[in-house]
Amino acid sequence: MTYPGLVRASWDRTVKRLGLRAYTPHDLRHKWATLTSMNGVALHEVSRWLGHRSLKVTVD
Repeated sequence: MTYPGLVRASWDRTVKRLGLRAYTPHDLRHKWATLTSMNGVALHEVSRWLGHRSLKVTVD
């Protein structure tokens, strides 16, 4: 049985061990959205994949 915060604690420990700057799993989501849209994927598709209710959320 896992405890609340296990994934985040493991994430933080790994990031620190690798000597990376502090960032969160949510930062990866933003990075993925940026790279995907920069590589020609239509914003409405990126927005849909992210589960946003409107395109404005994705653009902002």
